[in-house]
Amino acid sequence: MTKGIARNDVPLLAAYVAVNLLFVFKYGLRLMSFWQVSLAAVCYTALVVAVWRWGCSIILRANRAMTAIIVFAAVAAMLVLQYALDPMAIRVDRWSAIHNFLGRLMQGEYPYAAQTHLGGYGSPFPVWQILHLPFYLLGNVGFSIFAGGAYFLYAVHRSGGRASCLQAFILLLLSPAFIYEVAVRSDLVTLFLVCCGLMFGLHRRGVRYTEHPVLVGIVAGLLLSTRVTAIIPLVVFYLEDAMRSGLRRQAVGIIVALTTFVLTFLPFLLWNGEMLLFFEHNPFALQSRQGSVWDVAVVTPIVVAAAWWWRGSLRRYSASCAACLILLVAVAFAHRMWYDSSWLRLFDSPYDITYFNMSLPFLIAALSTQKRRSVR
Repeated sequence: MTKGIARNDVPLLAAYVAVNLLFVFKYGLRLMSFWQVSLAAVCYTALVVAVWRWGCSIILRANRAMTAIIVFAAVAAMLVLQYALDPMAIRVDRWSAIHNFLGRLMQGEYPYAAQTHLGGYGSPFPVWQILHLPFYLLGNVGFSIFAGGAYFLYAVHRSGGRASCLQAFILLLLSPAFIYEVAVRSDLVTLFLVCCGLMFGLHRRGVRYTEHPVLVGIVAGLLLSTRVTAIIPLVVFYLEDAMRSGLRRQAVGIIVALTTFVLTFLPFLLWNGEMLLFFEHNPFALQSRQGSVWDVAVVTPIVVAAAWWWRGSLRRYSASCAACLILLVAVAFAHRMWYDSSWLRLFDSPYDITYFNMSLPFLIAALSTQKRRSVR
């Protein structure tokens, strides 16, 4: 074992590096040979290990003024990077799926008919679209990743203190996957930064399902109305507590969650129900096309086990959420590769490796946050 790295940090660091190396290889191979990219991967891995072993402690000793300068410079550099790329030339249309949705909505036109700048249609559900309205009014929905990152770091700070917050910030900056999301104005990792921050906030306030089934149901319904996968962190967080709460409270939570979810779609259902439900590229179809019922069936026991495993520790909770999200994507990809006999095509267009980024906030939180008071 490498001196200076805790034994239980190794699998988390390995998963963090693996997710990021997917981007190193996918985009590096477009510019360099396999051996050159492999060398870059080794150098990146060594950099992460070195920073985690020595760099974090050095930065943590910096005074607050120096820390503020580092943070300001890093954020400024990411903004420059984001604006250096022409969004219309980017072959990623997550930003325009939101921008064009809100543009049609502001013009009084049915928003789910909006096409992206690449000719596709938007998959985010209404709550996530509407939460981007302030950034749309500022002229750049890509700003949401900075707000989501700030909220995530605030939540980590409140749960683990300044050291945990700075460690999380360093890991964000070291992540090619995160920098990629910033550059292409993607909202995917932003959602899970917000989810992680929200779960940390519920943990800190001691919000238990047995005492607040209506509140938890509302939160669940709102999370479902972003992307379906956003419900996984909440299920891991509350499943054990819910199973101990009795049938009445369980029914209340489920009914409130489903009612909240349906109400978020009601205006669009009344506006153009046929297109919302039966159009080939409606948001429900788009969000379900990356997986199948069989994939969910495989991952569900893992989610259930994770819900019983974390037992009040934020570190274990974050690690278990990261594992569930990584396995969900890996199982879906493996299933498709088996069906299409395309085992060596991970970096081809049918396989969007950015879905592995859903795990990044939880991997970073697990590495940065120690065990805190249990809510159970």
